[in-house]
Amino acid sequence: MINSGKTSSRVPFGLVAFALLATACSGGAESDPNGAAGDESTASEQARSGDVGHDEVGTTAEALNTTALVGKVVAYASTSGSNTVAHQFFGAGTFLANAGDLAKVGNDATRLLEVGPSMRVRACTDEGDGVGSCEWYENLTGGNRTFTTAAGISRLDVRPLLVGYRDANFGGVAEGFEIGRHEVARGRLSVVGNDTITSLRIAPGLTARLCSDDPEKTVGGTCQTFTGSQAQIAASLDNRTSWIEVRPVTVLFQDANLTGTRQRFGAGRFTVASLTEVGNDTVTSAFVPEGVITRLCSDDPNATVGGVCTVFSKSSVQLASNLDNRTSWLESRQNVILAPLNDESDYRSTDPYVLRGFATSPDGGEITGTNLRWTSSRDGFLGTGNTLPVHLSFDSNNACGGTTHTITLQATDSRGVVTTTRRNLSFFIIC
Repeated sequence: MINSGKTSSRVPFGLVAFALLATACSGGAESDPNGAAGDESTASEQARSGDVGHDEVGTTAEALNTTALVGKVVAYASTSGSNTVAHQFFGAGTFLANAGDLAKVGNDATRLLEVGPSMRVRACTDEGDGVGSCEWYENLTGGNRTFTTAAGISRLDVRPLLVGYRDANFGGVAEGFEIGRHEVARGRLSVVGNDTITSLRIAPGLTARLCSDDPEKTVGGTCQTFTGSQAQIAASLDNRTSWIEVRPVTVLFQDANLTGTRQRFGAGRFTVASLTEVGNDTVTSAFVPEGVITRLCSDDPNATVGGVCTVFSKSSVQLASNLDNRTSWLESRQNVILAPLNDESDYRSTDPYVLRGFATSPDGGEITGTNLRWTSSRDGFLGTGNTLPVHLSFDSNNACGGTTHTITLQATDSRGVVTTTRRNLSFFIIC
C-alpha cells in the first residue's frame, strides 16, 4: 500500500516501507524520452495516486498554496498554515537553525510543513545528524500535502524524489526513490514491487535511469534515462523495471521560490552561450540537490576581473542581490554516494557491503581511482575507487540496537580541490 507519508527516523530506514538501495547502470538498449508527460497532473490523477496521511491538514485557498510547489516545501510557524504568519520556502538541501538557515520561519518555530510533489522532508529537533528526534514526511502525489510537526524543529533535510507508480497517469501503488541506486536483488522496490512500474513523476534536479535487469550482471537488458515525468513509460520497460539509479543535477529558475522558466545543468562549466533556456542575467533561484556543488558568477571569472561569484551546496529560493538577475556563468561539480542511501539500515551479513559513488571535476570529467577515498567514522580508512566491497565492524555489545557508520566519500580533483559527501549506514541483527 502507499505509505502514509510520515514515519519516525527511529525505525531503521532500510526496513520501513519506503526504504531503498542500489548498484550501477551500463549496457543494454537505451533511450532518453526526457519528460514527455511534463510535471502536471489533473485533480483526478492526484486522487488516484494520493495517499492520505494521518497528519494531513485540510487546505484552504487563503491559507495554503493553490498551485503545486514544484521542487520545494514551505515551513509555517502555525498549525493553520496561514501565509500571514512567519513561513519560509526551502528547496533541496540541509538547513540548520544554528547556521541561520531557518531565519524567516524561526528556530523551534515550525509547526506545519507543506510538501510539494515528489519531495521528502526530515524534520529534526536538533541540528546534529542523527541527534535528537526526527520525523519523515513525503509526498507521492501530484498536488501539495500538509503535515503538522512537533514543536522545536531546528533542522530540515529536503530531498527530491523519483516516484514510481504501478498504473498509468500516476495512479496505483507508489514508492519514492532518493538519489542513489535501487535494485530488487537488494530487497528494494519493496512497496511498488518488481516489474510493476508504469508511470513516473520526477522532481526537479534529478535524472533517473531505469533498467529491466542489473546492467552490470545481465547482457541484453533494456535501460531508459528520464529527466521528466512520464504518464506512461515505453512498452520496453512498462512493468519490467527491476533496477533504478537516480542522479542529481542543478536547476536554475528565472523567478524566486523555484518558479518560472528553468534549465537543467549537469557537471561542467557553462558560459552565457549555454544559458539558452533560462537566459542571461535572469536567474533568481537555484535548485541544488545533495552531492552537487554549484558556483554561480556574474561574469566569466576566467575572463573578467571584479565579478561576483557564490558557491551553493544547497538550494537558494532567492539569490542575493549581487547575483539576482546577474548570473552569466556557472560551474557545477558532483560528489555523490549511490550506496549506502541516506540513513540506510540493513541486516548484517557475512557478505561484504558494496560502497558505490562517483565524483566530477569542474570541467565535467570524472574523478576515479585513488582520488576517491572512502572512510568510516568507526573503522577509519576503507579504500579507494568508485566501487568498494567492505566488511564494516559491528558492535557485539549492542547487537539489537544496531551499529551505525558515517560513510564519507572524499574526492580530490587534478587541482587538489577536495569535496566530501557523507551518509549514515546502520547494521542490525534479528533479535
